[in-house]
Amino acid sequence: MIRCARSSGRAVPLILGVTVLGFGACYPRPVDPVGLPQAPSPFVRVPYIQNVTERDASVLWMSRPESVDTAWYRVPGLDSTWTGVPVRDHRRGTRRADLGPLPSSSTVEYVVSASGTRVGPHAFHTAPVPGVAGGEVRVLLFGDSGWGGPQQIDLARQMEREDWDLSIHVGDIAYDDGSESEFTERHFRVYPRTLASTPFYPSVGNHDVRADGGRSYDGAFLWPEPFAGARYYSFRWGRILFVSVDTSSDTEDVDDLRAGTGRQLEWLREVLAAGTGSTRTCDRASFPCSSATAWTWSRRATTIITSARGLSGTAAAWWTGAGRSTCSPGEAAHHATPGTSRTRFSWRRRSGSTSTSS
Repeated sequence: MIRCARSSGRAVPLILGVTVLGFGACYPRPVDPVGLPQAPSPFVRVPYIQNVTERDASVLWMSRPESVDTAWYRVPGLDSTWTGVPVRDHRRGTRRADLGPLPSSSTVEYVVSASGTRVGPHAFHTAPVPGVAGGEVRVLLFGDSGWGGPQQIDLARQMEREDWDLSIHVGDIAYDDGSESEFTERHFRVYPRTLASTPFYPSVGNHDVRADGGRSYDGAFLWPEPFAGARYYSFRWGRILFVSVDTSSDTEDVDDLRAGTGRQLEWLREVLAAGTGSTRTCDRASFPCSSATAWTWSRRATTIITSARGLSGTAAAWWTGAGRSTCSPGEAAHHATPGTSRTRFSWRRRSGSTSTSS
């Protein structure tokens, strides 16, 4: 089963080979969140887990430039001893500690200290071995989230009540322009508990690259880049192949993809070809609903992805309804049984009403 919590909009049934299309620009004016604690000084962003595989992971955080930082980890099921790891700069003031080697499908704990201020221990689970069938996979899936209002905070608290194997964001993480301060205030300050213990995989949206061409986005996150500087990528979680496509950056790769050619498309074809057979594939991308050509481009992109996979058809989930002036947070769940064709999609609004499709 894949369980997904999301921030707004309507959804339609998902099938094997899911295409997730995120639409933005339907929220009120962005604001900084009210009533949430700041990170303990000298932290600016408390630690969060990134780029988790079956054998390693990375912890990222931001602290003040003068801070002296250290990090440790342990695998409680194997050894109670804490192991210190080097701390190095990631990008744009973000610091990073790489953990490993780690055993697959295991609980790992970590602690980070910034000039004596300790955060943790936090625990997360490593990925299962790629291609190996496992049990239920619980995925937190959300998007268009970073506007800072009370509904975002309310949904963040709902997310904390569940245990997730991993989380995926389908774009527009920090409204309005994706500046460093917007990422800090409207993402990391809102979701510290979830991000500390749940591997987080981003997809870049158009709002995430407005301020500085995406440099703040690049500094905030870590993903398995197929090429240096690429914001598209893929990763495996057991028998599930996740693919994130960049449709928002002002780059040659994105321009070429829109034209149905280029490096990103060739990479996508190779990744999807390698994921055929018993692997369940989930593709995701972000499309701005503020564009007059959004519907045309999104349908064309779906055709490109479908063609790259070699399928005759695919299903799309419109994570935020284009053209709406307001969006109501809710929860969605995609129930899928690995190795079978059984799938069911359900959507529950915060009011409690539920719709289900099979």
